[in-house]
Amino acid sequence: MIRGALNGGVTKGQQLAWRALNEAYASYLMSTRLDFACWLEQTGAPPPVSFNTAANLRDWCKNIGHMKIEPFGRLSGALRVHGALHAGWYYDQIWTDKRYSGYRRLMLKHAIDGFDVNPKDLSGVDADHVVARNLLKRMPKAWVAVFPVPANANRGFGRIESHLPKFAPNKNTISLTPITAFKLFCTHLPRNGTELALAMRDIRGQIMNNDINVVRFVDAMEKDIRRFLN
Repeated sequence: MIRGALNGGVTKGQQLAWRALNEAYASYLMSTRLDFACWLEQTGAPPPVSFNTAANLRDWCKNIGHMKIEPFGRLSGALRVHGALHAGWYYDQIWTDKRYSGYRRLMLKHAIDGFDVNPKDLSGVDADHVVARNLLKRMPKAWVAVFPVPANANRGFGRIESHLPKFAPNKNTISLTPITAFKLFCTHLPRNGTELALAMRDIRGQIMNNDINVVRFVDAMEKDIRRFLN
């Protein structure tokens, strides 16, 4: 199910804050987003997006459902984790050692194998570490989820990440933060309050917020990103 992904009726001004996803890759991006949206909706908590070690990642995979953990890159530096979760939906994400350099190739392979996407159609989509590697400096063996993000949402986000605190070395698991979730669910970073309102309208259309914890998380997305508007 695609929620709010192909909003064909937006105006030219609205497209600055939200651009309808290109149909060539919309199913891939929305499937990836739904993994995280469903996690929020079903558990009331954000999903894990980084682990201190590969062993911690594997232990988590064993406990969440009937998951396949498949080598997905060179030298065991990347994994594809996919399968049926105990909570009732299908999960399919790429995870890499934070030092792994070929993560864009992994995203392309994931899109081609699972969604028959032409690599040329992904020229405007970045392969993004959900947790920026500079925030994991004190976690030398960390593994992190890799996520497809439209370039217009991702490439202006570096200045924001430079202001975020680095994670402590003894933190075994890092969950998705509201400000990072905004980047993942947004198609274009807003520049002012009006564009933020438009972007949040569409983000709220992708995440069913019947649970009070989900409402608070989505509200925090808006609050946290607002601090960085021009």
